[in-house]
Amino acid sequence: MSKVKITQSYYDKKLGFFKDPNDDLEVSDERAAVLVEAGVAELVVPETANEEKPKGKRKPNK
Repeated sequence: MSKVKITQSYYDKKLGFFKDPNDDLEVSDERAAVLVEAGVAELVVPETANEEKPKGKRKPNK
């Protein structure tokens, strides 16, 4: 499953109603590719948590 954000309003024949810009949809990977190719949606990439290790105070080496 992929998440897409609608960028242009269009009538979705599969869903049976209009989709407006800024709507989010969770669709199959194939359907996402069709919507992006048609220019009415863009793929939403999930943000990965960049877990940086906290830098603690270290004693200098002697």
